[in-house]
Amino acid sequence: MTQLDDGNNEFYKRRLERMGITYRTILHDPVTTMEHSLEFNCLIAKNMLVHNKKNNTYFLLMTTPTTRIDFKKLAQILQTSRSSLNFATSDELTEVLHTTSGLVSPLALPERHVANLRFLIDTQLCGKPALGFHAGKNTETLAVSFTDLEKFCRQLGYTITPIQI
Repeated sequence: MTQLDDGNNEFYKRRLERMGITYRTILHDPVTTMEHSLEFNCLIAKNMLVHNKKNNTYFLLMTTPTTRIDFKKLAQILQTSRSSLNFATSDELTEVLHTTSGLVSPLALPERHVANLRFLIDTQLCGKPALGFHAGKNTETLAVSFTDLEKFCRQLGYTITPIQI
């Protein structure tokens, strides 16, 4: 278990409160797939960490739960080759975001800015009033507005880069 994966969302809640970010907690039965999360009163974001081994850059990629990632198109957007892009390994998730598979979220962005980490968001999510994130366990979702997500990222030194996936 990592520092961020404390099993009860408390790390994330304290962090959001300390930063002045408004959030809403949604309690629910365990969610094991993105399809299970479609019933919440917010847009659940699908998050993944992608590694570009060509230049050792990581991309936290956030999209809608139903969007399938076309890695060939993503490589074009990132001006790299498809063969250089891979999902981050478990070790990389722990090293870069201090989290584990299934709990990847912008809420896990490190407080100490990581120079080789960029945050990319599907343009379909920009401006949404409520985006939901896993944050520590699969029976709670934390929802924040896109505006508050931007504020959160700015305070950590990250810029949200919108892309059309």
